[in-house]
Amino acid sequence: MARPVKELFERLFWSGSAGRTFMSTQRVPVRLTMAPPCCQTQALFVNSVRSTTGADPKKFLQNKEWRNMQPKDVRCGVASKKMLDVESLCVKGVAWFVPHILMPGHTPICPRCEAENHVETQGSFVRWTSAPKTLFGLSSHRCLDTKSHWCSGCRRRFAGHDKRSTQLSAKVWLGFFPFNLSEQLAADDKLRGFVISSGNSPKSTTLQKLCQLSTDKCHLDCQHFLHLVQSKRVRARGVFAGRGNGQRRIDNVHKPCDKEPEGQQKFQLARDQLTSVCQRL
Repeated sequence: MARPVKELFERLFWSGSAGRTFMSTQRVPVRLTMAPPCCQTQALFVNSVRSTTGADPKKFLQNKEWRNMQPKDVRCGVASKKMLDVESLCVKGVAWFVPHILMPGHTPICPRCEAENHVETQGSFVRWTSAPKTLFGLSSHRCLDTKSHWCSGCRRRFAGHDKRSTQLSAKVWLGFFPFNLSEQLAADDKLRGFVISSGNSPKSTTLQKLCQLSTDKCHLDCQHFLHLVQSKRVRARGVFAGRGNGQRRIDNVHKPCDKEPEGQQKFQLARDQLTSVCQRL
């Protein structure tokens, strides 16, 4: 839990410049295949957001916040009776940043040519990036997803959230894009504000506070998830048919209880009685 926070913290304080811009020169399919630590369920959610927005982006964004798109299961409160899948508890939100759709009429500027004349926003050369960028917050993280644009002038690709490209369009994104970008990671406005406001404190103290926030958030999430399991809100996954994925603690809750033999029941009763007598003595 503390390792990604420490990595981001070191980048924010000791990286100096923003580093090289994020580039993708390989053609990748729309279907997302992400490497660890992204789980398969997270990749499926990112794919669902991509496919839904591809049909009618303007209609999709009417009642949604592009900075933090959450799966439907997250909206169900504790008092709800809706059944949940255990995989949905691990899914993080997605920040969906596609410049030419969020800001109609705007064309991203190529970070190499520093011009927008040869940048394509439509067509077969424009496709989703191979994997979203990790967007860190104060106590958790989410995914920053975007498209990879093609510049016919320099014949290179660049991501929609490329740091140099957003700097060249700073007047357009001022007050709209609240994230701080680095070479491989990103930080939201809350984490950035916390780090800046802690500038007079020792770096080790600031790092320790960030780790404590992440740990506390992890414990709260675990308690919430265990409450959902105990309340029979988590749907069984058919693990006993060979389709499980290693959630052993939750599997034990849904495991069917076979009737014990009569001898086993008598042995269990005798052992419980012996334990009770020992405790009284």
